[in-house]
Parts: sequence; structure tokens; C-alpha cells
Amino acid sequence: MKSFEVKYETAPHIPPPYCYYYQIKGQEEAAGLRIDFQWVYHQREELSLEEIEDEGFTGQDDYSWNGLLDKVWFREFDRLVSASRPAAHPDEEEAYLFITAAEPGRVLFDGSPRNTMEWEYFLQELIQGIYETSGKEAPLHIRFKKISPDGSSVTHTITLEFRHRKLTLATTPSKGQPLVRERDWDKSREVLQAIYTLDYHPEEALEKEPSTPGAYLDTGEGIWYELGKWANNPSPRKDYIGLIQRFFEGQ
Repeated sequence: MKSFEVKYETAPHIPPPYCYYYQIKGQEEAAGLRIDFQWVYHQREELSLEEIEDEGFTGQDDYSWNGLLDKVWFREFDRLVSASRPAAHPDEEEAYLFITAAEPGRVLFDGSPRNTMEWEYFLQELIQGIYETSGKEAPLHIRFKKISPDGSSVTHTITLEFRHRKLTLATTPSKGQPLVRERDWDKSREVLQAIYTLDYHPEEALEKEPSTPGAYLDTGEGIWYELGKWANNPSPRKDYIGLIQRFFEGQ
């Protein structure tokens, strides 16, 4: 059976209370991936609890979990290890990331990977899978609603279940039958990046579901932004709004 260990620490210039490190140990089992996870915020000794809380933390933000993840996570980890090469001289001014992967009698990877951004994104997904499996957080739901001038509407909801790496799209028209289909998980990365890149104006957002013509987005917080008005492309160089609409409408 294969095993791995991941060690990560934020870059040296990240100050407390934001700086942290985490460690993930994984062991392949027949039923899934056995995980031992530790997340620790550090260097807070000189900060008062009030200073920590002023930055949006609680003072008890560390987290640990030991349990079994869906085996799909080990397959993806194994794929990424096979596609990675160690960096000869990691940048000491950037975040520290060190990965060890092995099977009985053989080391598969030992070092800081060159493809750091790919690993960091994957590890963010893996940690979200840990949070869902442990019950710390729920799956992510994002809604897109398009209302026509005649009052008819279609609401599309994507659900991202990180615990299973599963992406579903539910389409509910105001007239007709609802449709639920599974989408390629890898497509979630592009649409999430587009959604979180938009320039939002929360002071204009609607707390109730919209009823007037337009295209609206709920990013998972229960409030609605009209695309092109209260949620805009940050620059004219790329049409993130168009990408989001095409994804939800299945184009």
C-alpha cells in the first residue's frame, strides 16, 4: 500500500494571525484513503485575543482530523505525483511545500515540486474534502438565475461535493421539468476561478430571490448579484461573466 506526507507553511512575509502550517499524512487502504490532518496557526504569542478577533479569527482556529476519505482522492494524488518533478532550488521567499510519497521498498517522490501552483490548488481541494467528510463544512452550492422579459425563468444550481470530487448541475425552469446531470469535476476549477474573480458590490445585492428580468448569481452566501451591474468583469480583457453563463447553461 502506498503512503504520503505533505508539509506546507505560508511564506515568511505572511504575518500573524494569518500565517499557518499544515501537515497531511495519507495511507492507502482498501476502503479509501486514511488521513491524519493537522492545521495550526502559529506565531501568535505576542498578539492579544482581541487583536486576533479583530482580524476575523477566534483564537481557537487550529483544526485536526483523522479519518477515511473517498478513494478517489488517492487516485488523484497518485496521478499528480507521477506528473511532478522535484525543484532543484525552491524559492525560500515563497510558501514552503514538501511532499513525500512512497510504496513498500520504493520512494516515489521526495521534495518540493516544480508545479507548485497545481499542487496548491489540489491541496486546497483535498482539505475541503477533509472538511466535508469530517462535517466541519457542507458542500458548496452556487446558483445562477436567468429571468426573461416575459417573466419566465431558469435557475441552475451547481453542487460541489469535495468529499467525492463530484460536480452536479441542476436546472429548474419555471415551466417544464427539472433536470439534474453530472459534470466533469475538472471543469469546476475554471468556473470557480471566474466566479471569484468578478468585482462584487455587496451593498447592491439582493437578499431575496430576484424577480425582475436579468441574469443573477448567488455565490453560496444566499445573496444575489445581477451580472453586469453588481458583479462585473475586473477588466475588459476577459469575459468572465460570459464564461460563467455558458457553464451554467451547459454550452
